[in-house]
Amino acid sequence: MIEYSDYLILSDKTQNHFKGDYKSYCNFKKVLELADTISRKRIDTYLYENNHYKLSFTLAELNKALDDVLNHKYSNNAKVLKRLAMQIGLNRI
Repeated sequence: MIEYSDYLILSDKTQNHFKGDYKSYCNFKKVLELADTISRKRIDTYLYENNHYKLSFTLAELNKALDDVLNHKYSNNAKVLKRLAMQIGLNRI
């Protein structure tokens, strides 16, 4: 997935959309795992911790964000992952 050092660079390069501390990194990894699952299954509704959610963005946006993060392209596309985190209640990533 993504190493802590990569997460720190991401938090710096994306205008501080991400906190940059270790607890936030751990939450970010959970969001990445969820995003990867959603992307692989090609679904726009999902279950997380016994709650149903509907994506508030497109799968194309999610895929672009995942691709950028996993390929170390530190762009603002990663904001989609922040939106996903907020949707499931992980306010600190």
